[in-house]
Amino acid sequence: MTKTIRSALLAAALALLATGAPAFAAPAHTGPAHTAPGNFLYLTVTGESRGATHRTLLMCDTSKKTRRVAEACAQLRAARGDIGRIPHRKVLCPMMYAPVTASANGVWNGRVVKYRKQYGNRCELEAKTGAVFTVGR
Repeated sequence: MTKTIRSALLAAALALLATGAPAFAAPAHTGPAHTAPGNFLYLTVTGESRGATHRTLLMCDTSKKTRRVAEACAQLRAARGDIGRIPHRKVLCPMMYAPVTASANGVWNGRVVKYRKQYGNRCELEAKTGAVFTVGR
């Protein structure tokens, strides 16, 4: 997908979010096993190193997927687009406080998605959100 089309999709999503549409509160309706066209999330992780910010656009309806994108999209499909419903991985994370804030804004199966949460470190973030915030790293 070209950069212009991605920019247009992102602009449309941000405009939709700015209208004050209700935040994602309940799981999206159950539908077919495939991802509906237009499912995308604009992902941001801040705070990893002195205010560094990592941004990426996750588009699940494109045929060109890396292994991480395919894994993140599969986890989101299983959780019906609700990042909070992704099963937590049992992993030992270091007890080092290096807070990161993860946010996701976009559309999943026609529903607006707004997610923002702070985690103690990157390991905790990945243990609790699966592959979603590893895309583009």
